[in-house]
Amino acid sequence: MGKYDDLDLGWGGILLGAATIAGLFGLSVRNARASAEAETRRRAVPIQWTEGLSLEIFSKFCIESAKTIRRLKVVSIEGLSITCEVRSSSGISTWRFSADFCDYGKLSGRYYINYTENIDSQIPEIFLQKVSDKIKGITYSYNVFTPKSYEDMIGMNVESVKNLFLNSGFLNVTTIPKEKSLFKFFKRTGNVYDIEIDGQYSFENSQCFRSGSMVKIFYYGK
Repeated sequence: MGKYDDLDLGWGGILLGAATIAGLFGLSVRNARASAEAETRRRAVPIQWTEGLSLEIFSKFCIESAKTIRRLKVVSIEGLSITCEVRSSSGISTWRFSADFCDYGKLSGRYYINYTENIDSQIPEIFLQKVSDKIKGITYSYNVFTPKSYEDMIGMNVESVKNLFLNSGFLNVTTIPKEKSLFKFFKRTGNVYDIEIDGQYSFENSQCFRSGSMVKIFYYGK
């Protein structure tokens, strides 16, 4: 081994470590970008009001829920987004948090905390859960919820997926076979490869839809 071999190995390790860090950083950036894009899509879908719900009723639920929590008051309600202010236990200072109930155009009771100045406080969760419970008291009378997420159902047997939707209250469920191409020859017959609900090809577990939503389950045929 030459006298510069150790030096070469050292530089090789440094370069390898730098490449690894750069790769991890790039992955982190891509994940953050994908998360931001998903967040934008979630909030951009226009609101489709369920029977029994409206902006006025949502605002009423928020104000009523705030009154049950000492030191909490609603600062603003814009669409399905809300900002609240909490007085500290000492009464000397205040802090704020904001959240929204945007669930891809549905008011399902699912909420998202967007910002809080006091990450240790449970008040935002307590308040938002109270609002959520009021919303669900109405939505459960008119809406249905997906039994699993899109990703969890891909690859499952078509009849199993169909029954999951039917048992969850979905009324319009159809299955559509697709002849396997040469490249898909080894895919198992009857396995689901795509699902569409009212033209939407991605959804989360317990996402809210109308019971009459059209569900199309695509699977590999013979």
